[in-house]
Amino acid sequence: MNSESAIDAVDCFPSERLLAYATHSHIHIDAGDSVNVQVYPIGCRATALKWSPTTSESNIQLVAAFEDGSIMLFDKTSMAKLNQIKLGHVNDLAFNENGDFLAVVGDDKLLRIWKMSSLNDEPLQVNLRSRGVSVSWHKHNAAQLLVGEVNGLIRLFDISSNQFVFSAYVPGTELTVASWNPESSEIFSAIIDSNWYIWDLEKSNFPHFNGTSLPGSNQFKWSISNSRTFAIGTDLPDMPANSNIQLFPSLFTKVPITLSIPNKGRMTCFSWISESQLCIGTTRGIVLLDV
Repeated sequence: MNSESAIDAVDCFPSERLLAYATHSHIHIDAGDSVNVQVYPIGCRATALKWSPTTSESNIQLVAAFEDGSIMLFDKTSMAKLNQIKLGHVNDLAFNENGDFLAVVGDDKLLRIWKMSSLNDEPLQVNLRSRGVSVSWHKHNAAQLLVGEVNGLIRLFDISSNQFVFSAYVPGTELTVASWNPESSEIFSAIIDSNWYIWDLEKSNFPHFNGTSLPGSNQFKWSISNSRTFAIGTDLPDMPANSNIQLFPSLFTKVPITLSIPNKGRMTCFSWISESQLCIGTTRGIVLLDV
């Protein structure tokens, strides 16, 4: 992790202490002890990275989306283009718990789902009502996907019936992220117009917690070990350095902790690499920050 280049995307695989991050020209895979595992040259900037759950240090499986609309699959020795279609701007990628399905959403207002064993086949395509911003599977709900759209609509898509089975909506100008709580498929979150919301469907179909976040907030990451802790970030270029990522130790936190980034770079992306450590992509490289 000696790169001082700006980081476009980052994703961590905590169980193996692996992290992947993209600069403008390369995708790097490092082990948590700063050992470089692999470097791949890329032709344009990455918009999203996601580890497959089948990954181990000896069996790397990573997918990346790029500004030109292409999606690439990476293993320890090679990289290959997913199908030959270009999708437009991809905003998010997600594998299911077993790594046999890949879901993609983007600006073309489509949810696409590929079966990893038959990547040359056409994916399932589902029309969305607006640009797709976020997509995720949950380890406790293998049959459904959480899909967030820019218009403020959050829905559950059931892959067995191929239809949406639940929806939540918060009026606003722009939803920037929706995220499932890692421990409970009844709890999910979203950021809409720089306000954060958390739903607990065991209690109500309406937001159970809410608060004000940083201007332009577009990243919400639940802790991997504490289902009540989360971090919020914004990559707005005009935000002062060391003021664009906040930690909420509990759902009841009203005054979050503003995290200081040691290299003084501006945060561009982040991911949890352990229960007490964030991997932060900045305009000056990667930072591992204890929290």
